[in-house]
Amino acid sequence: MHIDFVEKITFINTQQRAATRLLGFTLGAALLAGSQLAAAAPELVFDRGLPNQNLNNSAGIDRSNVEWADVETSPETPWLPGDDFTLAGNGSYVISTIRVWSTDDMGLNLRGGVAGGPISLIADTYTATPVTYVNAEDYQTAAGDFLPLYQIDFSVKIPLDAGITYQYFLDGPSTPSGSDFMGVHLHASNAAASGSTQMGADDTFLFLGNDGTVYTWNTMNGDGTYCPGCVGWAKTSDANVQVFAEPVAPPAQALVFDRGLPSANLNNAAGADRSNVEWADIETSPETPWLPGDDFTLAGSGHYVVKTLRVWSTDMTGLNLRGGIAGGPIAVVPNTYTVSPVTYANSESYQTAAGDFLPLYQIDFSVDIPLDGGVKYQYFLDGPATPSDSDFMGARLHASNAASSGSNQSGADDTFLFLGNDGTVYTWNTQTGDGTYCPGCVGWGKTSDANVQVFAEVAAPLPQDLVFDRGLPTANLNNAADTDRSNVEWADVETLPETPWLPGDDFTFAGNGSYVISTIRVWSTDNVGLSLRGGVAGGPINVIASTYTATAVTYANAESYQTAAGDFLPLYQIDFSVKIPLDAGVTYQYFLDGPATPSDSDFMGARLHASNAAASGSTQMGADDTFLFLGNDGTVYTWNTMTGDGTYCPGCIGWGKTSDGNVQVFAQRLDTETVFADGFDLLP
Repeated sequence: MHIDFVEKITFINTQQRAATRLLGFTLGAALLAGSQLAAAAPELVFDRGLPNQNLNNSAGIDRSNVEWADVETSPETPWLPGDDFTLAGNGSYVISTIRVWSTDDMGLNLRGGVAGGPISLIADTYTATPVTYVNAEDYQTAAGDFLPLYQIDFSVKIPLDAGITYQYFLDGPSTPSGSDFMGVHLHASNAAASGSTQMGADDTFLFLGNDGTVYTWNTMNGDGTYCPGCVGWAKTSDANVQVFAEPVAPPAQALVFDRGLPSANLNNAAGADRSNVEWADIETSPETPWLPGDDFTLAGSGHYVVKTLRVWSTDMTGLNLRGGIAGGPIAVVPNTYTVSPVTYANSESYQTAAGDFLPLYQIDFSVDIPLDGGVKYQYFLDGPATPSDSDFMGARLHASNAASSGSNQSGADDTFLFLGNDGTVYTWNTQTGDGTYCPGCVGWGKTSDANVQVFAEVAAPLPQDLVFDRGLPTANLNNAADTDRSNVEWADVETLPETPWLPGDDFTFAGNGSYVISTIRVWSTDNVGLSLRGGVAGGPINVIASTYTATAVTYANAESYQTAAGDFLPLYQIDFSVKIPLDAGVTYQYFLDGPATPSDSDFMGARLHASNAAASGSTQMGADDTFLFLGNDGTVYTWNTMTGDGTYCPGCIGWGKTSDGNVQVFAQRLDTETVFADGFDLLP
């Protein structure tokens, strides 16, 4: 039986592209020896391995195995072949090996990233093991030649949650193909004809373009963005891949904050002692109702991931949750929620002042909020407004008077909150009308706090380590130090329409270990609307964190930051929560982003604290007398603040000495004895 296709199919469009097939595949005859971590053998958690039926040309039109590579005309270099996988279930993993197959075995590396995010180099360490299919054959081309087939096992350390789609691409040397150049080959198969487990096969093959875009391709009908109309062969195909990982058991979810429903003095029967109440804001159009809320602070100094935030309301549809660290921005918290009808301990539902009974609902918001003990978090209930006479009433949030509730009322401070339409958090004492919400407006004859219960995964007791320390200076502080002053802030100033560039620096961990960074700490006199961008030096820079805590601090001399003009400004310690795998010896760049403020006729960007290492009097790891800025074109620019050397602003002198951005990096070390749980702690 004859397979009717040629060795290379070339399509002429605005850009010449060729889909190249070398038919073949293998079943891994040998496992990679010695690749497992000592602590726990990685499991095969995703299996779209080699086909075991309809192999090579003897299968005729039923052939299952194929290889794909991109062919380009110079100076365009070949695109990278790849695919994706999604781990099943709802657990968390650390991927240790990604296995693919190819007839190439030299000079390979693997690129990857979460679908929709940046794709970057993830591995250049691998083993190439010659293998054959179950029929003991090598890979056979359409022309009939047999080529050696290699099982390529890339060693990685990638935290990944189930349900998240991860894309990967094989990179390697290109080879001449006529007057063109052909890229690396990646083995694939048609799922229906393969005869083996083909998890996640979706009839779509991927290519990574030189512009960093991921392109899709249906090899049977040419659908997709890779090469529209280009047909590869007479069937669909997916790249073969096996993923080995260490499952990370999620920590038990516990009730870590309890200001739940009252259990005494319920409804109108309690008279003046009534404990339970609901609050909602009423506004006249076009003003929309403000959002009711409150705050909580988890006890202790541990680390948590809030998984469920429970409130109560007589509303149940169209709800949403907003929240954020007190003093920081309040935003919509990604969530889903469940609604459960409940009653009080006396079996009654909620009773209005007029005597009507309304159904009461327990609203459980499923969230994923990293939060440290001792940090105050504010939350607000959002929902549809309903007519109230000629006005409109917003979502209703259940509250109670702590003293008469008869139940645990953690953190009750006699203050209810509202989130205004301008994003400001307003306070209200419902008994006296004190606060910023509606001064003098009395709600009822007692104070109240919103009822809330918080369930979280409590991190293992192993603390994160300070692995890089270029913290605040402790000597020669502010103007009193005169020419020896060590502390400074830098920000970029631009004239519209150019927006200010982002100040930053870099750090490199010592030694040869692997880490997962959990906190990047910087300092600034800015504290609102911040985010952090970062990436490995030489790679793309992207947003890495918008969740942070801002804590007002002073220097060792108890002073805040002093400007050259002598004014004192509040100084904030900004702790960004991240989850970044990083190996020792790899330089990582970071940049602070925040709102621009007017500076005469120009605009000044976020300010980042720095110091001169020699004058600082404190540990100044990695100080290299170079400050960085991230330009609007994505380029990283260098600056010596004393000489003006570098690419940022050649010849521009900042002050009479060098400076480096102050930063502390907290991380957990990964080794053969530990794996990490949900980005917070390593579990032995």
